[in-house]
Amino acid sequence: MSRAILTAITLERFKSFEAPMRVELAPLTILLGRNNSGKSSIIQSLLLLKQTLEDPRRSLPITLEGFVDAFSLRELTTGWPAAGAIVPGPGISLEWEFLKGVSHRPPDDRLDNVSHHKMRLELEFSELFGQPQLAKFLLSEVRDSGTPTVLLSWPRALEGEENLPWARLDTLVFDHVIPYMPVVPGVGLPLHDEITLSLSHLRNLLTSLKFLSAKRDAPPSLFKSSSVDPKDIGLKGELAAQLLHRRQHDMVHYPMPLDATAEHARPPTKVREAPLLEAVNDIFKALSVTAPLSIDTIRDIGFRVLFGNASLPHVGQGLASLLPVVELGLLSDPYCFSDEGGDLSLDDYNDFTETISHLALEEPEGHLHPKVQSLLTHWLVSLAMASRRLIVETHSDHMVRRLRGLVARAGAGSELEKWLLENVVIIEVEQDAQGRSTVHHSRLTATGSLAERWPADFMDEASDEDTAIFYAGLQKTPEGPPAEVEHDVGDEPEDAP
Repeated sequence: MSRAILTAITLERFKSFEAPMRVELAPLTILLGRNNSGKSSIIQSLLLLKQTLEDPRRSLPITLEGFVDAFSLRELTTGWPAAGAIVPGPGISLEWEFLKGVSHRPPDDRLDNVSHHKMRLELEFSELFGQPQLAKFLLSEVRDSGTPTVLLSWPRALEGEENLPWARLDTLVFDHVIPYMPVVPGVGLPLHDEITLSLSHLRNLLTSLKFLSAKRDAPPSLFKSSSVDPKDIGLKGELAAQLLHRRQHDMVHYPMPLDATAEHARPPTKVREAPLLEAVNDIFKALSVTAPLSIDTIRDIGFRVLFGNASLPHVGQGLASLLPVVELGLLSDPYCFSDEGGDLSLDDYNDFTETISHLALEEPEGHLHPKVQSLLTHWLVSLAMASRRLIVETHSDHMVRRLRGLVARAGAGSELEKWLLENVVIIEVEQDAQGRSTVHHSRLTATGSLAERWPADFMDEASDEDTAIFYAGLQKTPEGPPAEVEHDVGDEPEDAP
């Protein structure tokens, strides 16, 4: 088996990303930026490929109906070009890694015969007489030297590859954007095993991606029971209650939010096993939601979701919005709904896990109290430490400040400090006056700052306002402000986490 992870996305001519822009992904990737800066476009590029690969019409190179919805490919192309015979469209490149040869629950904690593969796929689309087409397919493996080796290219083999069996592209057929070569006697050979394996991993990564939109529908007081098990909670969390009702007694495995006090921060050491409903209450309690959640089944009619004695619509939008976020984290458990015989240590859980779950969340902090936003950060970190990779688009100052506070409070040289420094990337997306988006990557420092760049107009807003309030208050005192003190509200914030 293998453990595959998505490590980077490069966008070109995709919506506001005109020039090629590479976005590095980590176990916990935080996307920041102003409204309409291009943050959502990064996640949408993955959703576009996901909905394409899930479309039963295998001959379509790209599907423009779904969560990412467009009238034409030109609508997704930078500048909205005019119609023409041939119109160059967006380019999306993906990088992923996988370990080949990992066996389930390796004896004596040894991994034998393991090989590490780093892959890159470059896709380009165009519009031909109004119809979207795949214009370029280039699959490469990145060797240890860092130089990519081309394994497969389309529409024609690159120079020097004509004699390779997998470069005989006259019989190549595409399942959306994933190629295969039908075996026809005397005509073609099957694709090389390494190519088939690497593309299989990519397909699984994209189709299994779990996503939760910032949009939420108002929940009803009474839910109709689902006649079949929902496969997931829905893109907007609209099926969260039905799934919880149907699978409330089935086992899930999850870490508790990491423990943090004013002085210390410690990572989770255990992954719990519990029925889904109990797990939801576990996490809610850790996020300071004290009212217990329960399911009230009304025979032959449906069911209600209760917090204490109040039904879901009557406890406020915050808890209704938080429920899908919590469920998504629990359902991303690679052992979801299987009984593993009890709790596991975090190390054993990660060693035994055969797949890495990928999640994308838009504004999970929506409608939440600042304290809950901060505590939600604890759980996102714990999830990312337990065989998950998260992309989180957020406007929450509280969540980013809490990340800074966690690394600052982690012991010097501790396991948690090392993990946060190596596995959290903060990406600022900004747009220039011409509407073109760029990205800037940064990492946390051990003192709770950002190593490369301070996001503009984000974390300094609160500190600038506090300082402005302080000095405005001094103006109203009889003594006035101290004469020797100067202040510039545009200074970079120096607040301690």
